[in-house]
Amino acid sequence: MRVVVFAALLAMASLSGCDEESPLSDTDLVPCDFDVMLNNHVQGQSAQEMVDECNMLVTYLERQPTLKLLKETSIANVAFQMKGYNAGLSHTTDRLLQISKLRGQLGNGDDAIINNYNIAFKMYSAWNGEVTPDTIYGFLSHYGELSRKLSDDSFVHMMAVTRLMNN
Repeated sequence: MRVVVFAALLAMASLSGCDEESPLSDTDLVPCDFDVMLNNHVQGQSAQEMVDECNMLVTYLERQPTLKLLKETSIANVAFQMKGYNAGLSHTTDRLLQISKLRGQLGNGDDAIINNYNIAFKMYSAWNGEVTPDTIYGFLSHYGELSRKLSDDSFVHMMAVTRLMNN
């Protein structure tokens, strides 16, 4: 009798799970859908904010982002906000993606884009908000095609020089 009851409970549990969407992995492409974001949002951001970020990523990438890239974009936004950069979600996302675009790294995979988020955040944090995503964007947009040729170290050094010149 116990085996039959256990088997019946197991069958009901598996049937009830059929309506739920399976969790996404980091490599899955994410549809910019509110219900998907409800199940995959980053702490500190709403599902609607993640839908907005997802749509902006689609605009820049010309494809759906992976869950990893979307989550890292959200984490970057939350981190900048927690450190006092209150330019707004859309503006921050736009600036971070512009930085990757100006550095010629939008087509180099998620890790290259995420690396730019990390570099921008480290500079912002280390220099107490003196170098913002806006500052970086301004520098790279004026630097032109040479922005694509800067290594990460050269990029940070150039931003340090720019920061010193502005003080």
